[in-house]
Amino acid sequence: MMELSSAYVRGYSLGSGEKESFFPLLLHVSASAVVSASNEADRLDQVLNELERLPLQELIVVLNGCDDNSYSITRKHPQVTIVHYDERLGHDVGRSIGAGMARGDIILFTDGDIPIPAEQLAAFMYAVDGGCDVALNDINPFLPLFVHQDDVTRCKSFLNMALGRSDLGASSLTAVPHALSAGVLATIGKEALMIPPKAQALAITGGFHVAQVDTVNVFVSNRLRTGNMGQGNPVAHMIIGDHVEALQTVMGLIKDARSPVPLSRKDVAMRRNA
Repeated sequence: MMELSSAYVRGYSLGSGEKESFFPLLLHVSASAVVSASNEADRLDQVLNELERLPLQELIVVLNGCDDNSYSITRKHPQVTIVHYDERLGHDVGRSIGAGMARGDIILFTDGDIPIPAEQLAAFMYAVDGGCDVALNDINPFLPLFVHQDDVTRCKSFLNMALGRSDLGASSLTAVPHALSAGVLATIGKEALMIPPKAQALAITGGFHVAQVDTVNVFVSNRLRTGNMGQGNPVAHMIIGDHVEALQTVMGLIKDARSPVPLSRKDVAMRRNA
């Protein structure tokens, strides 16, 4: 699909004599994109430029805790819907807020600090258009051997294994880009995106189609911040806690499903006398 679309653009440009940058993507349904950003003015413009090459019904940018010129940069893109919060909400909460506003049948998620070519973003949209409910970024090729992995990565793998999806390795909704169907969001609740591992667990246990659809190296361009560097940093602690909550949620669902229907006193007496 990527090769055909790229060839079409080259042919169109050659025939028209004008350079075109759009990426034609044949979708059966509508698509929205949600970008969560916090003080990422140096890369945000590149992120939006790539997204604008895609056939999106809407592009929602959630600016949270920005004290740089992210707002003015986003305003240069007139088709963007801006949601602005003075407080720093975090990327996960930002995605949940954006998902609550999105009207598309496909919702693509990415962050404001990682410019990703439209050709790669298209793969996630195309997968959901074809029936996938949760299209994940396959990060496994970029991970070290298990003995050298950090606690966060091991938590991701353990959760998938506990859910019977060891084939996913450490791929998770904690990593962008990813795309979801409106159907899965309607079932698990858009607020679940505030805790990505929990949302993933609910989707898997709910019987939705969850798959790795493409490999995008977001590690090389992921912006280092004070809170996400070093062993046992605050972000790592938060993500590990999110996985614990995801496991607790799944265990609660299993327990509820297996719990017998409470017997009345009459039923208990009848069984004793049987």
